[in-house]
Amino acid sequence: MAKKKEDARSDAPGETSDKSNLSPNGPSSDPSARETSTQSLSVDTTPSSSTAALSSSSAKKFSARLQDIRTSASKVQPLTNAQKRRFYFKAEMLWQAVQDGLPVDDPDHDSLLAAIDSFESEMLSLNPVRLASSFLPRILQRVDMLVRMVTCCVFFCLMGVLTFLPMITIAPILDSLLKLVGWPHQYLTNALFQKAVGRGFLYLAGVFYTEEGKAKGGYRTPLVVLFQHGSNLDGFLFLDSFPQFFKSIGKDDIYLMPYVGWLAYVIATLPIDRRHRNEAIKQLGRATRACASGTAVALSPEGTRSKTGQLMRFKKGPFYVQAESRASIAPVVIQGTFELWPPKYFFTCPGQVCMNYLPPIDPDSLPAKVGKNKEELSRFVRRQMFDAIEDLTAEASSGGKGRNPSAAPLTWFQRALNVVSICLFWWVVRIVWLLVTSVSDARGVSRAALAGAFLSYTITVTASLYILYCKRPASL
Repeated sequence: MAKKKEDARSDAPGETSDKSNLSPNGPSSDPSARETSTQSLSVDTTPSSSTAALSSSSAKKFSARLQDIRTSASKVQPLTNAQKRRFYFKAEMLWQAVQDGLPVDDPDHDSLLAAIDSFESEMLSLNPVRLASSFLPRILQRVDMLVRMVTCCVFFCLMGVLTFLPMITIAPILDSLLKLVGWPHQYLTNALFQKAVGRGFLYLAGVFYTEEGKAKGGYRTPLVVLFQHGSNLDGFLFLDSFPQFFKSIGKDDIYLMPYVGWLAYVIATLPIDRRHRNEAIKQLGRATRACASGTAVALSPEGTRSKTGQLMRFKKGPFYVQAESRASIAPVVIQGTFELWPPKYFFTCPGQVCMNYLPPIDPDSLPAKVGKNKEELSRFVRRQMFDAIEDLTAEASSGGKGRNPSAAPLTWFQRALNVVSICLFWWVVRIVWLLVTSVSDARGVSRAALAGAFLSYTITVTASLYILYCKRPASL
């Protein structure tokens, strides 16, 4: 994969773009072609005496380029997901060029950005996996989705109830002893538990993945992992795939969900209140301290799930964490999860997705204007991720094996493994139920008393976690 150290910004705004770069097939997988496409959307921000005239001329050129992209996209309807990714890349490079080339107070600045945003949301949202349209297949598909969803919900309940107390009492002591004897960090109980939660959910949900580029022996810390966030599947993929223990960030509402919040605490999910910006900034301090202490921290630079499936613009928070902890950055591209579980689906469809770990980036090894500037570093990382997505798309379009940026259907073996996993899980649930009821019957405890005690325990633990962990001062 070709790596671009930074976007060129020396071309004049009046320079016409290469029409081949606006073709329906998008930019070539050839690195030089991609570089030419980016340069054609660059601008010269050098001040001049005719600033107003130049600004007006630039606005017209940007508007013409947007119209060219829009016209090219309209000619190839319906667009495939690969084509939508390429047009989105063009639109985002144009958006950045407008940001750089037009003053904020220019009357055309906001209208051009709004026009680009409208084009992206209207025409470039990725197509999810289609649900069956005929009656019988549609019913069977919904039943299958419902069975997998209920199974995963019971999985969270069972894991939360059976493992919460041991993981917060015994596991830390055991891990301390294992560290004294030099036990590998990726095999400590907290790391293995993360994998158990992630893999258990994926097997029961019927989601499998391919991965490449991952450091098998783990990563050097401090490390900030920046991953593309397309759906609720991303976190579980990371739990299973990442080679060492890590902490992540999630919205604090998760801790209001019984059992799910318990697991979030055990797998080291740091809560953040996204409704209040000042509080969220303070809570990022926990991630900064964790990263500086030598624990990898995984964040989504987009801040939330993508509503379109495309790589959204980055927030500043992850780069503040990186700057304060002087950590390296490990970008990860995850493709196919949006297609399987878009926001409008109540649960995921079964399928295969792709994870691509990009080489870690050491900001100190980059030019000072990039490595020490949060905005430039954000651009650099986003460009690396865009290039990786383009490489995946180009290879899949040319028939490449093992790399598919869109969701692929399960093989017969994978589907059989999913069904067997569900059956085995319900067999375990039945055994646990028989053990609990036999013990309660032997002690003369009624089912109503057992249910009441269980409900009280659930409410107490959930409320305590939310109050003592989510709502405590961020400095603690």
